[in-house]
Amino acid sequence: MDNQIIERRQFVRAVPSELIEARLEILKDDQFRQVTDFSGKGFCVRTSTPPAEGDYTNALLLLPGEERLDLSVRVARRRTIAEAPALYELGLMVMERRDAQKYRLAVETIGGRPLEDRRVAQRRTNIEWEGGAERREAGRRGKSFLKNRLLEAAKALDRWGASHTYGRVLESACDGRVLTQGRSKLMLGANSYLGLTNHPHVVEKVLQASKRYGAGAGGVRALSGTMVPHRELEDRLAAFKGTEACLLVPSGYMANWVVLSTLLQKSDVVFCDERNHASIVDGCRASGATVRFYRHNDMVGLEKKLRQYDEDRGKLVVTDGVFSMDGDTAPLKVFVDIAKKYGAMTYVDDAHGTGVMGKRGRGTAEHCGVFGKIDITVATLSKALGAVGGAICGSRSLIKHISHQARSFIFTSALPPTVCAAVMGALDVIDAEPELLENIKRNREFLVQGLRHLGYKVPETVSAIVPVIIGDEVKTYQLANCLDEMDVFVNAVSRPAVPRELSRLRVSLMATHTLDDLDRALESFRKAGQKIGLI
Repeated sequence: MDNQIIERRQFVRAVPSELIEARLEILKDDQFRQVTDFSGKGFCVRTSTPPAEGDYTNALLLLPGEERLDLSVRVARRRTIAEAPALYELGLMVMERRDAQKYRLAVETIGGRPLEDRRVAQRRTNIEWEGGAERREAGRRGKSFLKNRLLEAAKALDRWGASHTYGRVLESACDGRVLTQGRSKLMLGANSYLGLTNHPHVVEKVLQASKRYGAGAGGVRALSGTMVPHRELEDRLAAFKGTEACLLVPSGYMANWVVLSTLLQKSDVVFCDERNHASIVDGCRASGATVRFYRHNDMVGLEKKLRQYDEDRGKLVVTDGVFSMDGDTAPLKVFVDIAKKYGAMTYVDDAHGTGVMGKRGRGTAEHCGVFGKIDITVATLSKALGAVGGAICGSRSLIKHISHQARSFIFTSALPPTVCAAVMGALDVIDAEPELLENIKRNREFLVQGLRHLGYKVPETVSAIVPVIIGDEVKTYQLANCLDEMDVFVNAVSRPAVPRELSRLRVSLMATHTLDDLDRALESFRKAGQKIGLI
């Protein structure tokens, strides 16, 4: 076959002839460093100090003519240039805030030439040999194709990260105020609803357990991993939830996966609220059972679906106790009555209700008057209880079945004993300090009334979760960015967690917040909302 010459055009970004310098707060010095490359997305600098990828910082950019731009940037890439002495090149993504618009305008017009004219075209000639196309196609299907796909996905995430506030690094304990990005901020984005992660009693329990049992369990539960703190915590959580027994697993997500994928069979039917947590949906689908979704908290629709199946069919109805994105609760009294009527087992994921809902913090079942009447309750230890892990609460036969049949439990190392000690300390505090629950209620009422007075749309909520519905994805992230600049740490939520038209800020209250804290937060909401034209 005759050789075929293929010409391919490759565009290379040219380095500007004008000197551009940048100073970064993350490097904790006052030095300006020369920009090695720049575009409308961001720029590169070289430094001997290696911050981590994903870090957020502020950058002062010094342009020709002494113009200064105040930018917020994210470390999107870190590349080693030299080993000794160490030299790194940082790729910095400009965030959609502060002087970002001025930066893009400056990039487009620097030197009096538009950006497009600063692209240098280079020609590369490839000689096509017989069989070359087939080899390249095989390479695309193999390892190199996967690498390229990962690189493209990483670039897309970097572009996405330029306008989002995800991945902020905390430099202190997760409390009512946190240190992040070098500044103290009011924390309205954590799930530690009772503020127990840094409670003195909890910390003391962890220290005592670490001295006696060490850092980890050293094995899986079925072999060498079961320790005294595991048994003590399981007994205590079973009593706390009004069930016969309890089984600890490493995470709340895993708890739902373990129960649903192990308990259900292909012949069974599971009825799932459409707004249940992703771990519930994943566990239901992994089980192979028939999954029927019903509208959010629609008990009439649930009963219609239950009526379609024979009494001898295995049936399980599953719901969140408190829904994580809306802050509302499931009507568990009606839920239990309907399930009992049609011979179905009841299953409640009470991740966001445990420790917060009910007069004694026992959860959503206590709040709804059905304490001890739920067949299976799953609780996470990482929300109000301030640690990490999951708990499966139910009958002794259920716990025995799961502990001997669930592969994801059998082949997973046990929770560290220090985690068990932390949770037992948190349960001590909940029993000893009932005013924490009153603080949550007081803070919720104060903040909800204040936000509504400002003109924000806030649905009814009875939990520590306060959703602020914006309805526009772009403005949602703009509001979160503005609040972040005003030292209010809050989370923006959009697809896939909620539909785009229901984009929102998910405000999480803590019992340790004071009314002065929330008053300052409301003032920041007022200024930020007016700045972007929401109120």
